[in-house]
Amino acid sequence: FDSLAVAYAISPERFTCSRLSAQIRYRRSLFTGSRDQLLVSPDFASGSELSYCNDVDSSVKVELLERLRR
Repeated sequence: FDSLAVAYAISPERFTCSRLSAQIRYRRSLFTGSRDQLLVSPDFASGSELSYCNDVDSSVKVELLERLRR
């Protein structure tokens, strides 16, 4: 995910994002399938607001791979 964060910092216009509310669902357990979860929804009445990006232009992948080859 770090490479996507860098791509967003360089070219945010290539991402489709919206402002949504987020909440963390804490799940304390000894089992590996029970991790804390970050939930994002436009329907939350409370929570922290964040920028949620759900799509990225396909050219971002091509550019990132090209930069890695250098």
